[in-house]
Amino acid sequence: MIKRFRTILLSLTLTTSFVAGDFGLQTGKPAASQSTETDLAAREAQNALSREDWPAAIRGYEKLVKLSRSRADFFLNLGIAYYSAGQPFEAVPALRQASKLKSDLTTARDYLGASLAQVGQCREALPLLKKSISRITDQHLKRVVGLGGVRCSMSVGKADEAIDFIRRLNRDLPNDPEILYLSVHVYSDLSMKASQDLLFKAPASYQVHLLNAEALETQERWDDAAYEYRQVLAKNPALPGIHYRLGRLLLSAPKKPTTTEDARREFEEELKIDPRNAGAEYVLGELARQARQWPQAIEHFSRVSKLNPTFADAFIGLGKSLVSAGRPEEAVKPLETAVRLQPENPVAHFQLATAYRRAGRKDEAEREFAAHRKTSDQARQRTEGIQNAVLGPPQTAEPPD
Repeated sequence: MIKRFRTILLSLTLTTSFVAGDFGLQTGKPAASQSTETDLAAREAQNALSREDWPAAIRGYEKLVKLSRSRADFFLNLGIAYYSAGQPFEAVPALRQASKLKSDLTTARDYLGASLAQVGQCREALPLLKKSISRITDQHLKRVVGLGGVRCSMSVGKADEAIDFIRRLNRDLPNDPEILYLSVHVYSDLSMKASQDLLFKAPASYQVHLLNAEALETQERWDDAAYEYRQVLAKNPALPGIHYRLGRLLLSAPKKPTTTEDARREFEEELKIDPRNAGAEYVLGELARQARQWPQAIEHFSRVSKLNPTFADAFIGLGKSLVSAGRPEEAVKPLETAVRLQPENPVAHFQLATAYRRAGRKDEAEREFAAHRKTSDQARQRTEGIQNAVLGPPQTAEPPD
């Protein structure tokens, strides 16, 4: 089960001293004898908790709650032992009794909420989980409570509460794979629900055509997607971004003799609607560069660099176009900007090295070529690391055993 419960459990185990008369009334045994028996049982149960021997802890605390029905800490530890042993159904009654005996015992409410969530009693669990998640400092318990809150919120249709739990978990436990995995499903489910609501509530809206176009584009059904985008424009001709999407779609689809010209026309139409669309300017710059139209490429890339000073690829395109146009000295500044924006990008280092060399700055060129080799090796290692993590290590040329 969840590790590091030991610290939590030990901090929760209260003193094992008792009021002597309590035991005389319950069992009829002499108070001193009863106290000795209970002290021994409490020590054994606590030792079982400390070594995470849940079955022994359960047996010990079952015995203790029979000896004293008024000890909230015994019921609490019994509930935690049951929960930790993967028996949330059995944990619930013990944790309820702990909360009843000591209403300010917050840990009992924390585990009660987590247990109720696991057994599917989400409507009762959620109020407890919402209170717990904002207060808990222990990371393991916070994870248990938060994951239970997410699943319960989604099961009862409370999307806003699920998002609150997910945001808190991602903030406090940003590298937890289970939380990241659940985040994907939560947002995916919310997206699906929102799209269904849109379809049923506004079936004639341009947004429905836009949603259809996006889905068709991911399926590479290019003609169908283009039709839906044009339906959007038929309903709202001045809507920003649609001509840009059409242009990108045309360049992604199988090439036709008119592809480049058709796409260029869409990007130009986009700029008439939205002159600040840096993406449209960038693609026009690339189309011009590929056609060796250096003045037009330089003009488009220069505009992009002003519209979006963090667009590293635009500075690379501008530098490449200036070098190709025989103006390497002017290319240095935008390419230095690209390297500053993306110091790990091997393309930026290579293009800057080329500009330096053609401008006669040999020492700087050698430095950048060295940076290009280093960043290329790092990029390859990152790619191989990802591939190995997903697919396993590649086969080698070694002979079989």
